[in-house]
Formats: sequence, structure tokens, C-alpha cells
Amino acid sequence: QEASHFVEIKTNLVAHNLKNYPFSLDSASADGTFSPGESPAVSKIIPYSTLLRQQHVSFLRHKNREYREREDYLTGLRKLLFQVEGQMRLAEIQQLEVFREMAGHFKIDLKFPDLGDRVGLQEAFATHSFLTVLKELFAGRLTAEECSEKILALQDESPAP
Repeated sequence: QEASHFVEIKTNLVAHNLKNYPFSLDSASADGTFSPGESPAVSKIIPYSTLLRQQHVSFLRHKNREYREREDYLTGLRKLLFQVEGQMRLAEIQQLEVFREMAGHFKIDLKFPDLGDRVGLQEAFATHSFLTVLKELFAGRLTAEECSEKILALQDESPAP
């Protein structure tokens, strides 16, 4: 059924083209060519400048559509990135809260810099001995017992006020 539908469409297309052919086949010779000096009757000649302008307009429309599609895609990605960054920031804050809770449990004075101060946070984790011990525990290099012993040793070195 699809093949017959295709043949029907093609037949209609050929019939339509023959009806709208821009010149009469009566002026052609038997082999379908025209003699010198004879030319087919042309219904309308489109100036080059008009064709060029139409090409420019078509090109601009195409590029506009292409740009808009890409811009919509980028907007969606930016929204997604913003959501992911927000979730990451929340997870980082929750991780810092774990360190605060542990410092409170062991009565160790621990002050983090402002949340936006990433360099300050890196320095705190690099220089504070309590945080270093906890990082070793969380990295699996210390057992809970070993970590407890190191924390107690830290408390003995610098007693809490």
C-alpha cells in the first residue's frame, strides 16, 4: 500500500509539473530541443540581486534558528549546573558540620573561616592537627581506636580553656 501511495504521489507531481511548465512544447522540434534564435517563453525572470537577498535572508533565518536552539540548550545546562553547584555546596556545608560536631564532642576549639573563603578552609584543614587526624580517619588510614588515641593526645598537649 505504501508503494502504491508513493507512485500516486509521484504521478501527481509529474502531472503538476507538466501543467506548470514555463514554455510550450509546441515550439520545440521533434527531438525536444530548440533551434537557434528560438527560446522558450519564460514567465518571469528573477534579478540576481533579488536571489542574493533571498539567499541572505534564508541564511540568516537558518543561523538564527540554529543559534536559538543552541542558546536554549545552554540555558538548560546552566540551570542544571546551578542546581548541581547548589547541591554540592549544601553537601560541603554538611561535611563541615560533621567536623564541628566532632570538635564539640571532644571539646576542641575549632573555628572555620567564612563559607566563601575556600583558601582559608584549605589552610585550616592543612594546619589544624585535629582536622588532620579526622581526615586520616575518614580516608581509612586510621581506625576509630587509633583516631581516638591521637585526639586524646592532642587534648593533653593543648588543654581546652
